[in-house]
Amino acid sequence: MGLFRRTRPLVVIVCTANITRSPYFAGRLRQELLDAGIPKRNIPEITSAGVSATDGVAAHPVMQTVAHLHGFSLGAHQAKRFDEQLVQEAVLILTMEQAHADRIRFEYPEHAEKVFTLLEFGREGEWEGPWDVEDPTGGEVEDFQQYANLADAQAQRIRRYIRKHGSLI
Repeated sequence: MGLFRRTRPLVVIVCTANITRSPYFAGRLRQELLDAGIPKRNIPEITSAGVSATDGVAAHPVMQTVAHLHGFSLGAHQAKRFDEQLVQEAVLILTMEQAHADRIRFEYPEHAEKVFTLLEFGREGEWEGPWDVEDPTGGEVEDFQQYANLADAQAQRIRRYIRKHGSLI
């Protein structure tokens, strides 16, 4: 752990390279919770990381534009690799793919209970899968927008979950 203690629980959003899906969703979820009137002190710290990220890489330029159009910025984002410190500090880890969740559970079995795919977290029987969120990287602009629409819907779903249950954890 670093020099400072966290004052809010940590939620980590995980994808592969930490330049498209996870930074967008982390920003979108944070914005959704603020827009819903949840006081910042009651919102968990939300960060993102990638299982194969290269530290310091900026968010994908198309995703930066999409984020801007949706009311938040990814301009300061720098990719970071998912690591042991994040898994230890996190109270919840949401992954974009089942393979990410499986890898984290395999590498850190003592933390498996806090790892979910984004699409499985908080569901109460209404979803049969698939559990993977497709990566738009390398696709057309429409693929990024389609991902953003899915991410927006999931941020709203998680906001409703928090309203119903009082917190993410």
